Amino acid sequence: MTGRRDWFSIFNQSHKNEVKFANDSTLNSEGVGVVCIRSKNGEQSFVNDVLYIPGMKCNLLSIGQLIEKNYMIAIEDGIMKLMGSNRKLILKAPMSKNRTFKIELNVMNHKCSATAVERDEWTWHYRFGHLNFRDLNMMYSKNMVSGLNMMYSKNMCQVNSLNMNHKVL
Repeated sequence: MTGRRDWFSIFNQSHKNEVKFANDSTLNSEGVGVVCIRSKNGEQSFVNDVLYIPGMKCNLLSIGQLIEKNYMIAIEDGIMKLMGSNRKLILKAPMSKNRTFKIELNVMNHKCSATAVERDEWTWHYRFGHLNFRDLNMMYSKNMVSGLNMMYSKNMCQVNSLNMNHKVL
């Protein structure tokens, strides 16, 4: 969960729900999406299903949800380690004075350089996570998506710092 809307590389604002915290307070999420982070060794990972909650002052990562996705958590000598199913270390964090684990994330900036996002073809391009126009046209020709029209654009979309060799969290 984060209160930073600018961190999302893909965002679905139709996914809204109420989140209840341990102290019985609640906040409303205004959408869900994907945030891309870069590790200290330069590798990129995508954190999926991140809730956007306007007004949140800190970001929260659910250990329970990570375990459900087959990640491993180890806490020893005041250090929390998150490992993938291959036991490769993904991140580690020391326990803070308030008994939480503060993780410093290098969130990557993802912005489509297409300037005409309000135009229909760029809207569909963005909705499908910057899908190329050839595949958008294939989906149009096979009537796979309602409301999708034939696409054409001479402009190039470049998503800053996006490398297709990524991991999904």
